[in-house]
Amino acid sequence: MRRIHRKDPIIKYLITGLLVAAIIYLALVISASKPFDMYSLDNGWMLINNGTVKEDYDINKDKVKMDVRGDEITLINKTYIKLDNPALYFRAYHVAMEIYVADELIYESGMERMENNKVVGCGYYIISLPNDYVGKEIRIDFHVSDNNHMSKLEKIYLVDTSQFMIGYIRKNAFGVFTSFLMVTLGILTVVVSMFVGLNMVSARKIFYTGMMALIFGLWSQCYYGYIDLFSHNNVANYYLEYLTLFLLGAPVVGYIREVMTNKKIRLVLSGILGINVMFIIVALILHSTNKIHMNRIIRFYHVIGAAIIFVTAFVMHLWKDGNKKSRVAIKTGIISMEVFLFVEMIMFNFAYGLSGRYSGVLIPLGGLGFILCAILSNIIIIIERLEQKSSEIELKKMAYSDRLTGVSNRKYCEEVMKSIDEEQTKSFAMINIDLNWLKKINDSQGHEKGDEYICSFAQLFSDECGDDATVGRMGGDEFIAIIKDADEERVESIIARMNKKSGNGSKPEQRRISDGISFAYGYSISSEDNPLSTQEAYTLADNRMYECKKEQKVGRV
Repeated sequence: MRRIHRKDPIIKYLITGLLVAAIIYLALVISASKPFDMYSLDNGWMLINNGTVKEDYDINKDKVKMDVRGDEITLINKTYIKLDNPALYFRAYHVAMEIYVADELIYESGMERMENNKVVGCGYYIISLPNDYVGKEIRIDFHVSDNNHMSKLEKIYLVDTSQFMIGYIRKNAFGVFTSFLMVTLGILTVVVSMFVGLNMVSARKIFYTGMMALIFGLWSQCYYGYIDLFSHNNVANYYLEYLTLFLLGAPVVGYIREVMTNKKIRLVLSGILGINVMFIIVALILHSTNKIHMNRIIRFYHVIGAAIIFVTAFVMHLWKDGNKKSRVAIKTGIISMEVFLFVEMIMFNFAYGLSGRYSGVLIPLGGLGFILCAILSNIIIIIERLEQKSSEIELKKMAYSDRLTGVSNRKYCEEVMKSIDEEQTKSFAMINIDLNWLKKINDSQGHEKGDEYICSFAQLFSDECGDDATVGRMGGDEFIAIIKDADEERVESIIARMNKKSGNGSKPEQRRISDGISFAYGYSISSEDNPLSTQEAYTLADNRMYECKKEQKVGRV
């Protein structure tokens, strides 16, 4: 059987296309990436930490932990860098703050929420300074709002707000564009899957892939402060960052559950998914009642996350069914993502000096890698289904096609005639054809030339009848055409064109075999005024075809 498509080359071209697209994307991002002026204010500070004074404090070198609620840290400094639109830019976690210039309060954040034992948020702060700030004392009072949250002082920069947003985006082009791309793709994918219907396994897999892209993208935007560029709401940023972090595992487990067929494994994965959801519900209850804030249970979440990683990795080892290449793509994506996440958790708890921060690189990279592998897996499955569909079409075509000419065979023509009778179609035309000279050609020139003669006529007959006609070979040198909604004028036009192109208008006994194609024909018309069954129409057309052959005086040759 001839294959219409070959799967392996398509997959190779697909992977090549994805790599080319990735290279183009990286090239565009790199070309867009440019540094902008950010003046570091790391050193030269006076530090007052719970009454202890330290001169010439360097934020970048001398670490100060801020892990007890009520701790107060004051930083005092002066700068002589002159900017037109000056602002302080820094990241802060779970601290209320007051900022003064020459003892005048210019900014306050989180004090009231801290007094009510509510979270004050986290993220990046952009604090505008008065135009006469140069040489004046800048004082920042930090008030730690939560216990054991592992806050620390971050680098402080002086920036020009008129250039900051565009400059920041260009400096962090890869992270900004990639996270927004993931969010956009996630939203579109989720909407499409819900439109298709989540009652389908394929739609649910697409839904979970979209949720992963959306969650990983939102977490990256929160962590890197991209959302803070547009919304300076650190409390909202706090909720979004922690909720997306807690939700990272849910769509992954959901996706794995959909690709599994073993009921016991699916039950285990459903249990894991339920534990993840219950953890989030309990975390929200504890947080909303101010018992334990979400930032205080990160390590407990890491324990659950580690358990999810080990269980899903074991499940992946048991997965044997389905398309092998699709399975390999999913396994590669899941295992690589879980390695990234596990390493990130280890580094968070042991390698960062309990700073309370993720590296911010491994999590989005792991998520992006899995999403790309999931997309590749789905594409492989789609290609396989297209291949199967093409094979089914070809098998059907072979079952209903004449192998020599490619037109419909007798079986298919009889099926068409049967459907016309069952549907009580009254308007149709039938043309019966019998080729002349076939026996002479076979005897004098060989059967190969005879086959060429038959194929040439089949092509002519198909071309002139049009795509809406069923043209078939009933056997040997006999052909038929069934045309719905055709009148006598159209049939006469078809025969006239065939006679002209084949030279059949001349008397066959006066022509040589090499002059063209010779055939006898007869047709019948069924209409509303004169309805015929297909058998009646066939018999009538066949009788007229024999009358034509008698007039041609060639007999059955």
